[in-house]
Formats: sequence, structure tokens, C-alpha cells
Amino acid sequence: MTPDQDAQKVFVIDDDADVRDSLKWLLESVGLSVDTFENALEFIDQYPGNTSGCIVMDVRMARQSAQSRMQERYNSLTRREKQVMGLIVKGLSNQEAADELGINRKTVEGHRAHMMAKMKVDSLAELVQIAIALELVETVES
Repeated sequence: MTPDQDAQKVFVIDDDADVRDSLKWLLESVGLSVDTFENALEFIDQYPGNTSGCIVMDVRMARQSAQSRMQERYNSLTRREKQVMGLIVKGLSNQEAADELGINRKTVEGHRAHMMAKMKVDSLAELVQIAIALELVETVES
């Protein structure tokens, strides 16, 4: 190996120990240097900053983690905030949502503001994407 190859590593990140071990064995069998990590946080904590290389990662972990964060945020909403979210992502205006819930528009605006902050979104489009990901609304397929 040349000095450049010696300094490079393959970083395998996967939550399945058998997959990590298999990939490590396979990559090392062709002369590559390999470090394995159970998750991205472990990699970040242990990453040797002066080493170059590449990351081999199970992308389903990234999606599962994002889905979990979205679900946690949704679970943090009050019952009323969930109701407001449901009506807003269906396309109702603040006034229409207020009429549906039997409350005034200003109250809906307050719930909507709190809900948007808790969900960590800046736009209705982002909120709709989360609602679809969490299967709170049905998508229309053509």
C-alpha cells in the first residue's frame, strides 16, 4: 500500500452487528482499512479528524431516525394542536378550522403557531410533507 492508501479508511455505519462484521471482513479481504460504528453519533464521537476515506451507511437508518423525530414532535402536540394540524394540512383556512372546531380564528392562529414551532417547520408545505410521512393524511396518486 502507498502512504496515501494507508491513511484512508472505509467507515461502515450500520445498526446490525452482523452486517458491520460482514462488510468489515469483505473490505479488509481486498486490503482496505475499515472502522465500524453502530450509528452516526458513535461515528461522529470517534471520528479521527485527520483521516480521509469514505462512509458506507445503511440509508434506512437515516429515514427511520427522521421518521422517529417527526413522530416525537407530533406526539408533543396537545390534542387541540393535533386537531388544528389535521384541518390545516387538509387545506382549511384558519377561519374554516375555527368554524369546524367551534372556536375563534385568533385561538386557531395561536394553536397553529405553537404547533408549527413544536413541529419545527416554517411553512405549510413542510407541515404537509410531515403529515404525509406520518400517514396522517392520504396522498393522491395518479
